[in-house]
Parts: sequence; C-alpha cells; structure tokens
Amino acid sequence: FSAVGLEVVLYVAVGGGVGWLLDRWLGTGPWLLMSLLLLGVVGGSYRFVREGLAANRRVASEAADRRRAGQTPGGS
Repeated sequence: FSAVGLEVVLYVAVGGGVGWLLDRWLGTGPWLLMSLLLLGVVGGSYRFVREGLAANRRVASEAADRRRAGQTPGGS
C-alpha cells in the first residue's frame, strides 16, 4: 500500500503544480490551481479506494480458498 499512498501524493502534487503553472501563464488567479488540485485529490482518493477494495477482494479470496482446503488461518 505504500506505493498507492505515494501515487495519491503525486496526483495532488502534479495537479497543483500544473494548475499553478497554468495560472501564472494565463493570469487566471488561483482558479486553475484550486480546480486541478481538487481534481488531483479526487483522482488520488479514487485510486486509493479502488486499490484498497482490490486488496480486500484478494485477501477474502485467499481466506476462502484456505477454508475450502481445510486449513486454519494460522497456516498449521
């Protein structure tokens, strides 16, 4: 999960950086910065939740496979 956390930070940083650069270039004030920063937060959060749900499905599937095989969760 540490890679996913890094991706969230990168989404926010890239969105903020691009927004800041566009605002300076176009003279639009903080509007593009705030918009793209928010877009980065939403995109990063979506990615984080999606990866978390996928990991949860993998763990649940592995636990179900162990139960079907008659193994205990401790592996003995």
